[in-house]
Amino acid sequence: MSAGPWGGATKVYTASRAKYDGVVNEVPELFPRIVDAFHMAAAVGIARGQRKEFERQTPEIANMYSVDPAQVLSAVITELHPEASATDRYQLLLEYAEFGIGVIHEEVEATASFDPLPYLDIDG
Repeated sequence: MSAGPWGGATKVYTASRAKYDGVVNEVPELFPRIVDAFHMAAAVGIARGQRKEFERQTPEIANMYSVDPAQVLSAVITELHPEASATDRYQLLLEYAEFGIGVIHEEVEATASFDPLPYLDIDG
């Protein structure tokens, strides 16, 4: 039986739960659920090429099956880190998101909004 693209991980953890809660509460039109904030946080970290290490804390913020059902994030992380094991890819994803939620939270605190456009490569 395969451990899947994330090494059998079933939960998403963060050291920044309060930041996730904050952005969901402040800009629910952009982030109606924590998983939506996690998606953007991972995208911000990946777009900037920056991660933030952290000690895994509980409780979890999401289930892995709701984070990457189409395995898009898995494909991106695998492309960026082809030598990484599935377990390492899981940790990398969490670290990209940990960096990204800090960026998002900072912008939301400063402007009461978040502009995702700088993180989208729409011109290819």
